Amino acid sequence: MPLEIPADIIFREEKIGMRILYYNNCWFTNVGEAFIDIGAMELLRQAVPDVRIANISNMSSYYVKNIPRGKLMRPIRYFLDRTPFIPEHSIYSAARDFDADVVVMAGMIATREFLAAGSCAMIRKLAERGVRVVLIGVGGVEYSEKEYAPFRRFLHDVNVAGVISRDPQTWDNYQNDVPFCFPGVDCAFWVSDAYDPRGFARNEYDLVSFCRSKEPKIFKNWPRDIIRPYHFQSSANLSHLRKNMLISDSPYDYLTVYANAHEVHTDLVHGAIASLVYGVPVKYYHDSPRSQVFQSFDELTTDNEGFMQISESHREQKKSQMLTHIRTILESI
Repeated sequence: MPLEIPADIIFREEKIGMRILYYNNCWFTNVGEAFIDIGAMELLRQAVPDVRIANISNMSSYYVKNIPRGKLMRPIRYFLDRTPFIPEHSIYSAARDFDADVVVMAGMIATREFLAAGSCAMIRKLAERGVRVVLIGVGGVEYSEKEYAPFRRFLHDVNVAGVISRDPQTWDNYQNDVPFCFPGVDCAFWVSDAYDPRGFARNEYDLVSFCRSKEPKIFKNWPRDIIRPYHFQSSANLSHLRKNMLISDSPYDYLTVYANAHEVHTDLVHGAIASLVYGVPVKYYHDSPRSQVFQSFDELTTDNEGFMQISESHREQKKSQMLTHIRTILESI
């Protein structure tokens, strides 16, 4: 007599789709990385409707190796009393216990810093077991040959299935190094698809966020209320304290104030992106090479006062192209 398989088991098997391990960035050291992750997972869900996503990271290693000991006050304890060397095997690694069809990473990973970190070691271990590696919305930090050459070796070493850049220069440098390499945009441009808190403000305010440089003096006598988000929570100290400072372990607190602002002034790339996706005029005050992410949009405009804007139709066009690219890569695996 043939073995009868319960109907609920058959149902569960039919529902199983592609399994993706999504590699989280460092939310509590830089909340802008959370904007990337929230957007990237939304992108994957839109690209593959039956996808199953699980999250892993190497933040255990980062925190254990950087936690200061003792009762000395910062910054003295940071330099003099840091946790001593800890063998890598004594820190939990998710690469040991989890498996998937694909592992996906996004953000600023085309860097020498990534290649020297435990994050890269975990990706290599997963790749050695046959998990395919896909990189979406990626960029660098130096944009120099010292960065390109070692990252190019990494792409070959782990047999990366596909790369989608977040800026034109990244695509130009790696387009011949993987089977599929496409120009794209930063994954944070999907964050409004995953979370849209617009329409909740009860009064008009501006958002002023200067975390990499000194806040300009013009904001001392500003005509509207100001909220000041600080994005680097784990490294904050009293010297960063400002009136109406926002600091939180929840990225959604930040996204809520960005989405409902009248206008935004910031020296943060992902503060600017959060503003653009919610249609808020934003003025960017920094010259970081990472701001090349804005060059992915041919129709980005800057008015006479320096405010950037991108039309919704142009953003949706770029996002649609990237959805097609990610499907092409995943279908090839």
